[in-house]
Amino acid sequence: MEDNIFYLKKLRELRQKRKLTQEDMSKILNLGSTTYKNYENNITEPNIETLIKLANFYNVSLDELVGREADTINLKYLDENEAYLIRKILKMNDLELAKTRAYVTGLTE
Repeated sequence: MEDNIFYLKKLRELRQKRKLTQEDMSKILNLGSTTYKNYENNITEPNIETLIKLANFYNVSLDELVGREADTINLKYLDENEAYLIRKILKMNDLELAKTRAYVTGLTE
């Protein structure tokens, strides 16, 4: 469970920001009185259904709730040219990436 400490801290932070108690959250999520407390105290982990409810309640993504980087790129939100370039870059080896970086740096200076 050590990897999950971040999102458990995030749960506490989000709850406190809304000035709610752990008991309030238990009622909102229709959980037993100690279940939510166990999530924040790193005793048990919420299942995916509960994580989705929490993300919806706090209006955050699941990625944010569980501590994944917020700056990931979703290609469906890019235009055709941007998505094409990103796909190409993701397939490059280290040498190709270094050459591309040098080239782009030269273009933008």
